Amino acid sequence: AIAYASGKTAFVRFADGKIKEFTHPRSVEGLAFSPKGMRFAVARYNGATLHFPAAEGKPVELEWAGAHTGITFSPDGAFLITTMQENALHGWKLADGKHMRMSGYPGKVKSLSWSVKGKWLASSGAPAAIVWPFASKDGPMGKAPLELGTRGNTMVTCVACHP
Repeated sequence: AIAYASGKTAFVRFADGKIKEFTHPRSVEGLAFSPKGMRFAVARYNGATLHFPAAEGKPVELEWAGAHTGITFSPDGAFLITTMQENALHGWKLADGKHMRMSGYPGKVKSLSWSVKGKWLASSGAPAAIVWPFASKDGPMGKAPLELGTRGNTMVTCVACHP
């Protein structure tokens, strides 16, 4: 399947050519499939929405004030992380809906990359790669990130973890 969006509508096209539409009250800003492909997530104003495209039923709404501009699942599917219009990331632990706010960035986060086993999430938006720990069951809650490759006042704009 492939997901794509235009304006307030997200679409999923399945291998058989069938297309399913998901309309939202505000513009779709980011899309991501879960690692197993059973769910797909939409970043939107004031949160994220989880859809189950191959099944019928109501979506799961994850609320947090602000403009969410990008979205990614952790490789194990336990966490959902969004980039925001403000200089921050926001996340949810999907098992219980607990919120995670990852802030302190001097610039907007425009690039994210998970380590191969999902123990770390690297991000741009600072004069270093900001790398959040996700090895524990609570992810980065209550933990400080690593700052790798500090570049003085030069902002890191893209990150990529080696597989």
